[in-house]
Amino acid sequence: MNTFSNSRDREIAQLRKEVNELKSELGKLTEAFKIIRGKVLGADVPMEITKSSADEQAVKPTTNQVSYSKPQEVIHTFYLSTPNADGSFNNSSANASYKEGASIYKFQNIKGNQAKFKIDEHEASVRLALAYPDKNIDPVCDASNAFDPKARKIYTEENGIAELVGDRWKVITKARIRYES
Repeated sequence: MNTFSNSRDREIAQLRKEVNELKSELGKLTEAFKIIRGKVLGADVPMEITKSSADEQAVKPTTNQVSYSKPQEVIHTFYLSTPNADGSFNNSSANASYKEGASIYKFQNIKGNQAKFKIDEHEASVRLALAYPDKNIDPVCDASNAFDPKARKIYTEENGIAELVGDRWKVITKARIRYES
């Protein structure tokens, strides 16, 4: 009976080990998917098709080039909260939809692994940003006027630019903002 129990315990331990390995692999694949998805959503698709010389000889078309208009670009929008002190955002906390009380910044992909960002215009986002401007605004924004603790609105005059590096959106260009009462 003791041998059966030991054998069963070893099998359970082996199964737990395999499950943990699969979880780890799934986490790695999820991160790789996020990176690839960001690159695909912002990739430029060539819009020109050319015929090879073999096609030209067989068909003898009047032109060797077919042009198509560029399809409308798909804009991927997501929301992030408080930036890190180094001027980056954790990609793992990105939300595809606005979350009141959590979302401060609105991001939109522009190309490859780059996105433009601004302070979201919802009242709750502005209140949250203004609660701790040294943590929520200063690391990723430059203001064109002095901070006003009575401000009720924050206008983004110029979007910031961030680049996805690993699991962080690193700010390349800070957003330019203006406080208004």
